[in-house]
Amino acid sequence: MADYVEMSSALKFLIIDSEHSTATQLRQDLVKIGYRNSTIIDEELKALDYIRKEPTDFIFCRQNLPKMMGTELLEELKNDYNVPRKPFLAFMEKGQKDDVALMVETGADNLLLLPYNIKDLAERVTNGWSKYTDKNNPDMVFEQGRRLLLQAKYPEAEQAFRSLIERKTLIPQAKIGQIRCRLLQRQTAEALQLANGLALDFPNFVLAHHWQGEAQVASGNALKAVASFEKAIGLSPKNPMRYQRVAQILTENNQWDAIVPLLKQAEERKLSYNFVEEGLAKALIKLGRKEEAIEYYRILVRRNPRTADYCNNIAVCYKALKNFNKAIQYINQGLEVDPQNCSILFNLALIWAEKGKTDKAIERLEEVLKIDPGFEKAKTKLAQLRGGGSEQKKTA
Repeated sequence: MADYVEMSSALKFLIIDSEHSTATQLRQDLVKIGYRNSTIIDEELKALDYIRKEPTDFIFCRQNLPKMMGTELLEELKNDYNVPRKPFLAFMEKGQKDDVALMVETGADNLLLLPYNIKDLAERVTNGWSKYTDKNNPDMVFEQGRRLLLQAKYPEAEQAFRSLIERKTLIPQAKIGQIRCRLLQRQTAEALQLANGLALDFPNFVLAHHWQGEAQVASGNALKAVASFEKAIGLSPKNPMRYQRVAQILTENNQWDAIVPLLKQAEERKLSYNFVEEGLAKALIKLGRKEEAIEYYRILVRRNPRTADYCNNIAVCYKALKNFNKAIQYINQGLEVDPQNCSILFNLALIWAEKGKTDKAIERLEEVLKIDPGFEKAKTKLAQLRGGGSEQKKTA
């Protein structure tokens, strides 16, 4: 372990924990045993995004997170073939025997039970690293299969996954690897057969239903796939990624009536992500319920005050409702954030034109084309207004 200790100051740790005091204490204790580079993230999707973008050498993760179990987060990482495997140490309070068993089964490199002492922490980190680097660790074979798949070496990748199944270890993850190989080779019938078998053999494994859904989408049965994803949601009702994927499929198939109850479930479960309100607002607009859509866009404006497009969307709704004063109010709010936003300026021109303020409309359209000479809708509207003759400039 001496070599590992010498490397310690360069290792980049990520601590995923919604309880700030525990995360801070853990970071301080890591410093005491020689690990000086730690980042704390308190929310699951932000942590996943960070791991995908930032160099990370070692992950500490609380098992009981508000929206996703630590085991689910580990499965998501294993399911993302663009993210290299990282040593993963889960921590949880003593007495959670079921969670301990689940985390071991999922493939965590080690476990830390709270409360802990410094010696225990040091041992758990070094032992976790040892397991991570052990060539006989089934996860290393799985990682090899992932790399081969990314290199489009599908027969070799399938052989790596098959060897895990033969060893009777990481069976569901290995079968997902096989499904992905078939999907990437456009062997959709075979992929769907494997996925259906996986969901049948492992009915409580969330990703079994997820990949059954993906295979159904690839087979051209998107609406049947929704039922598979909904089973995954039933097993993991606070995982926002499932709702997002179902909403995407329903949107692609113009199933606006189905999107609203789906995303309202996410809203009721306190999943405060932009895609929830965005999806609800878009679906409600398609259903002609613009007043309700406005309320969701207002939530987005409060959460993202520097995003001008949400103000623009509210303005478009108010314009459709013929409430031009409210529309202009939100357009001005959007322009305060982004004064050269051509979409907002174009919608302001449309409002002036509809109000009969042709000269004001022309002025705004000329401003749009000065910023973006290729804005075709602005060109067309400007030609239309000029062709109809300029009206006398009116006061607002």
